[in-house]
Formats: sequence, structure tokens, C-alpha cells
Amino acid sequence: MQNIFENIFDSSKINLLLNICKIFIISISAIYLLGNFSPFYEGQDSYLYGVESVFLSKGIYEIPNPLLEETGRFEFTAGNWNPTIHDTLIPIAGIGTPLLGAIAYSLGGYYGLFYLAPILGITLLIIYERITTKLFGKYIGFLALLFFASCHIFFRSAIHLNTDAILTLFFVLGISVVLILEFISTKNEKKE
Repeated sequence: MQNIFENIFDSSKINLLLNICKIFIISISAIYLLGNFSPFYEGQDSYLYGVESVFLSKGIYEIPNPLLEETGRFEFTAGNWNPTIHDTLIPIAGIGTPLLGAIAYSLGGYYGLFYLAPILGITLLIIYERITTKLFGKYIGFLALLFFASCHIFFRSAIHLNTDAILTLFFVLGISVVLILEFISTKNEKKE
């Protein structure tokens, strides 16, 4: 199919058209993500990551809870916070996303924290397109970008401060590194 298009049209015109379409798709997606971000205080996991990021940027990992200190009852803890033996609370979540959030909060304040998830989503979209284009060709890269940019689950998760975009980004990078290392070690494009 690739030879049919290249015989009918000039190859440079096809490449230019594909590149313009890719830039258009990424630009429209970026405008949507940056214009429709969701503040971290509107979601349960996003709230945990946002609050933990703000505290972490100030050097605080555990927070005091006066009701827990006074009564010693665990009913006064929030759902995503673990009580300690000192009657303080520590977050249940890991440190990776809040660390990125703390860096974003230190650089841009609350705006940096609000826009962290859309920026990670845009980065994921660009890296996903580049990896698929390099591994599978320009047409498959375009189709992969088109399918990924038309998935509402991507947009729904990329506007919230959560781990979805980060996990997917590292998963795609890991799979591509494994494929490249396997190709280098076997010098064989097809797996047998």
C-alpha cells in the first residue's frame, strides 16, 4: 500500500502532509488538555498527590492531626492517609508523583501543579508518536497517534494529577528499550 501512494503522489509531499497532520493533532490535543485541566482538589487521588506535593515542597512529609492526637481514634483519619504511632498522618501513595508535583509547585506555584498533568499528557502523546514512527514507520506512527489522540480515556486521565500518564510514559519507553536491545543483540527484525 505504501508503494501505491508513493507511485501516485510525490514522496516528499506525503511526508509533508503526514507531518502537518501530526503537528495539527498534537496541537489540538495540547490546546484541549491545557484548556481543560482539572484542579487537584477535585479528585480523591489527585487531592492526595496535590496536598502531598505542596507539603513535600515545604519539607513536610507527615502532617499533624489534632483530633487523632486528642482522641487516638482512627476514625479521624482521611481515606488516603495512614496514621503513625506519633498520631500524625503519612500519605499512602508512593513518592514519585508527589516528587514531580513538588518540583512543579516549587517552580510555578499552584499553576505549575495544575498544569503538571496536562504537560505530562502532551509529553506522552509526543513520545508515543515518535517511538511508533521510529519503530514501525511513518504510516503506522500516524495511525497510532490518530487512535491514541481520539481515545477519551487518555484525555480523561491526562487532565487529572494522577499516575496514569506517568506510568504509560515509562511503560512505552521501557517496551521500546527492550525491543531495541533485543534487536541489537539478535540483529533480527522478526522474532522467531
